[in-house]
Amino acid sequence: NEELQSTNEELETSKEELQSVNEELATVNAELQNKVADLSRSNNDMNNLLAGTGIATVFVDHQLRILRFTPATTRIINLILSDVGRPVTHIVSNLVGYDSLSADVQTVLDSLMPKDVEVQTHAGDWYSMRILPYRTLDNVIEGAVITFVAITEAKKAQQALRDSEARFRLLFNSGRDAITVDRMGKDGRQSNFVQVNDVACETLGYTREEMLRLSPRDINAPDRSGQMPAIIEQLLENKQVLFETEQISKDGHRIPVEISTVLFQMDDGQAAMSVARNITERKRAEESLRKATNDLPRLAVFVRHAHDAITVQDMDGRILAWNPAAAGMYGWSEAEALTMNIRGLIAEPQREEALAVVRRLSRAEILEPYRMQRIAKDGRTVEVVLTATALVDEAGEVYAIATTERRVKANANV
Repeated sequence: NEELQSTNEELETSKEELQSVNEELATVNAELQNKVADLSRSNNDMNNLLAGTGIATVFVDHQLRILRFTPATTRIINLILSDVGRPVTHIVSNLVGYDSLSADVQTVLDSLMPKDVEVQTHAGDWYSMRILPYRTLDNVIEGAVITFVAITEAKKAQQALRDSEARFRLLFNSGRDAITVDRMGKDGRQSNFVQVNDVACETLGYTREEMLRLSPRDINAPDRSGQMPAIIEQLLENKQVLFETEQISKDGHRIPVEISTVLFQMDDGQAAMSVARNITERKRAEESLRKATNDLPRLAVFVRHAHDAITVQDMDGRILAWNPAAAGMYGWSEAEALTMNIRGLIAEPQREEALAVVRRLSRAEILEPYRMQRIAKDGRTVEVVLTATALVDEAGEVYAIATTERRVKANANV
């Protein structure tokens, strides 16, 4: 009986131990279930993250066998679920001109250095392909990760930017005016030129490299430096300014110019773009006209008191002289006319004809009087008989055109 009681106590103890082990197993089972749930949730989160980002991703092992891939990859590489486990070399891609995927992946696995390549599909889409080693949390390399990030819009923007730069460069260098760009501080201090066109280099006699080492103050005539503070102050206030000055070429020659400067914003601060037009011919014409007026006072009196409209224009069409008869005929005062271009008085259908006359006069040809329609200040069309004469300087160059214009009465013949 005592032995049975001892055995019974041992059985009771074993039962309690088994119950304790059973409780521990139940606890471990619950923890495993939680871990499985967490792992499943993490797996779902990762799958949704990879699918939601739209980034095509392929995971491969050391033997370049496909382990998994995201749905977006199927637009770039022809993959289906049954391809998992197959070598990436057996897969047909939709990439144009790129057939070294397996070699690049092997290079990354050997060197452990990332590799970036821009690739294009047959559909015309661009992707930035990046190959990285696959590292575990223990820093063990178990394969490679291949990602494809869409850059089609960026490529289009880059191409549009290149096209825009090409058009700007063509416009920048194809004009007849000198164009320069320099940075400007808030205090108005100008730095060296950052851009110059071909005309600026040719006009001043410097190479492009030499021009980029200069600033606006280096090419301005020293005796014109006094006007610059007021011009810079006006530029900072109004963001644009128009003025006349003289520049010094590399050989010391003085060049009269008319400069239009505009202030604009760059990424690293303010900059000023200046368009300088060589006005040597205009100054020469003005000087010749001034000499003619001083030397021939009686002719000046005749011009002022003539009944016909008498005008003088330079070869670009800017009006240099305008007598009272012209003011009475067309309605613009002399002060207004001297700020205008003769093209403003020519009807649109006759502008090409007027340009042809200027070309003929520039060759010092003698023309017969001809009819022309002018546009008055109030919009009226005034029909005149026009006699045009080329004005020639001492060097035999045509510097301006003088016209005598008489109003044509109704039913009148030339």
